[in-house]
Amino acid sequence: EPANPQLNVGPWHNTTIAPDTMRVPLELGQGKQ
Repeated sequence: EPANPQLNVGPWHNTTIAPDTMRVPLELGQGKQ
């Protein structure tokens, strides 16, 4: 039972970190231009 909730939190956290990290470089690139 404990492995089920932990696995669910893994992919969920990854999805939130992916857009956040992509947003930072995108803004940096636009500012340089």
